[in-house]
Amino acid sequence: MKAGLVWRGFPEKSRVENYLERFASALSAAGHSLVVYTSQKNNQAGGFQNVEIRTVGQTAPRAFADALAELRSRNECDFLLSIEPVWDCDCYLALNGVHRTRLEEWKRINPPAWHWLKCRRDKSTELLALEKKAFLSGFAKNVVVGSKMVKEQIVRHFDFPPNRIAVVYEGIAPPLPGHAAMRDETRRELGLSPEDYVILCGGPGLQECEYRFAIEGINRTNLSQPVLLVTSRKKQWAYPRSRRTRFVEEKLEMARLFAAADVFLMPLVMIRFQTSASKRFPPVCR
Repeated sequence: MKAGLVWRGFPEKSRVENYLERFASALSAAGHSLVVYTSQKNNQAGGFQNVEIRTVGQTAPRAFADALAELRSRNECDFLLSIEPVWDCDCYLALNGVHRTRLEEWKRINPPAWHWLKCRRDKSTELLALEKKAFLSGFAKNVVVGSKMVKEQIVRHFDFPPNRIAVVYEGIAPPLPGHAAMRDETRRELGLSPEDYVILCGGPGLQECEYRFAIEGINRTNLSQPVLLVTSRKKQWAYPRSRRTRFVEEKLEMARLFAAADVFLMPLVMIRFQTSASKRFPPVCR
């Protein structure tokens, strides 16, 4: 099978890239081929192997969707997967949720002038209109989301058939052999006892404000002294003081930290414009 992947921002560095690298590897291992439709004018496939790159040549959301339709990509591929709204695809992978909901939340928590400026700086209005028209036209045979909340938002805003929306939760692989021994060994190295309740906070691309949010949260909990492991040792002076927080070396393997932890925490914070005025408004948890 020849599968097509629509990714306007490919190959930008983000969690999406890691997600789709695994997708591409699984396709290749099963004997299928992959072609990526992107707006980026380059031939670099990053960590992707055996991937054909087709440059559409348009960067704006609406122009990109129009150009993709002109290529008749559905006729070139046996299956077309898109991670952003386009006019026609077999499956839409809504990794970023519903743009309309995100924009409404931005408007609610920010001053009106900032909302007006955002809609003109990052083409939010154009993407909003594209998303609405695509959903109302039934652009995708199936939609995959990461939570029931996103599914409910799509049905509520666009009256999209719920039986065509699949909820696939993100997760981690099951424990490997020797998990218990790795857990005990890693806890001893970190100075943790077997009775400690350990929360691991980390992940690719996490910002300083997101680590700060996690530390502030652990300081306010009423739990019996949980321990928060933070996988970043940069700018420790900028974080709130916390007796419950320990900063671990980034060079430690995540598999070992997962084994030592009871809970994995990845806080997502809506980032505002990085201006001096925005520092007066604390970040909002998503």
